[in-house]
Amino acid sequence: MSGKKIRIGLAGFGVVGKQVWEQIQADHAGQYEIVSVAIKHPDRHTETNIPFTEKLFELAYDPSVQVVIEVIGGIQPAHDFIREALRQKKHVITANKFLIAYHGEELRALASENGVNLLYEASVGGSIPILSALNFNLRHHQIRQVTGIINGSTNYILTRLQQAGNSTVQTILEEARSLGFLEADPSYDLKGWDIQQKLAIIAWHAFGIPVLPAQIPAFSLMNLSDEDHFLTRYGRLKYLANLERTSAGLDAWILPELITGEHPFYDIRNEYNAIRLNTRYSGSQVLAGKGAGGNPTACSIVADLLSVNHHPPEIKKDTQLVVNHNRILDQVYLRAKKGQTKKLIQAVGTHGLISRLVGSNRIVLKTVPLGVLAELQTFADLAVSLPKSVFIEKIQPVPHSYPAVM
Repeated sequence: MSGKKIRIGLAGFGVVGKQVWEQIQADHAGQYEIVSVAIKHPDRHTETNIPFTEKLFELAYDPSVQVVIEVIGGIQPAHDFIREALRQKKHVITANKFLIAYHGEELRALASENGVNLLYEASVGGSIPILSALNFNLRHHQIRQVTGIINGSTNYILTRLQQAGNSTVQTILEEARSLGFLEADPSYDLKGWDIQQKLAIIAWHAFGIPVLPAQIPAFSLMNLSDEDHFLTRYGRLKYLANLERTSAGLDAWILPELITGEHPFYDIRNEYNAIRLNTRYSGSQVLAGKGAGGNPTACSIVADLLSVNHHPPEIKKDTQLVVNHNRILDQVYLRAKKGQTKKLIQAVGTHGLISRLVGSNRIVLKTVPLGVLAELQTFADLAVSLPKSVFIEKIQPVPHSYPAVM
């Protein structure tokens, strides 16, 4: 692929697709040529200099196209399209975390069979080059633990909760929607589904274990409400993704966490993401950058394009490593669902956990196994991990009820 311009087929021309086009035209037009852009409705676009087509699979079958970039999203038709492009021996670059989280193992094998690369840096962490770091620079460092803020929408919401003392949660959500950080149905972000998919992808590159998103317990932010605002007096709330390799296997979980000033993520605000890696040989390293938006995502796609000829080293599947839910969490705050306080306290007692009541419907557990905490979600609207240094005093009962997120 040297000498002449590398010919590219671009599938999708939304926010990210447009930025991919513009970045390539502005900075790499001498090296790359986008020869076709597949979209559903070319007639809706007034641009005259862009080679639009409605025929998505033409990009896969065009013998002159060497690289396909997919930014249409979703499972179908993206899945069939990428499979066909790989079969036609074209390198594929995608930002599709949904697809890679559920079908990555199959697509990686197909790429290997056909001697081409499947690259998807933009599927995790926006502009942060986490997968490249895991594939190349940090491969020998031996990763032991990964902790991250890898959802810009929830980090924006929690940042605003900290800053806007008089704003309601509902007002902050509406602000996030108006800025494009949140969909009309916020479940994908606030229930941790987006983070589950990204963490499943990271697990493969960090530890060589294929993990399905559903194997990772996610403790929801959906029922965050105004009455939880008091937590910001003790630190800053972050929605953290966690992976840790232990002698028993791989611990994986997603949980809101209250952090204090000494934490490396304390000043990671708004839509920014951050990932901390603890390694055997080099200790702790932190990567941070914008985790959402057209430009940051497109930047990672173009970075993959620039490295498309560099075959990443093979990741060996670890057949001995399994996901488990045995991790013991220190000091977790729980707010009971309406009318469920008694049942929550009874369930805590059944498991023999040490707890203290800090409000009419809130308790703090001294320690709790991850699997047990997942069971307690039946009776709790919110769970937040607290640092050992924080001691929450008794909370006075609120005089009236507050609206939850949904």
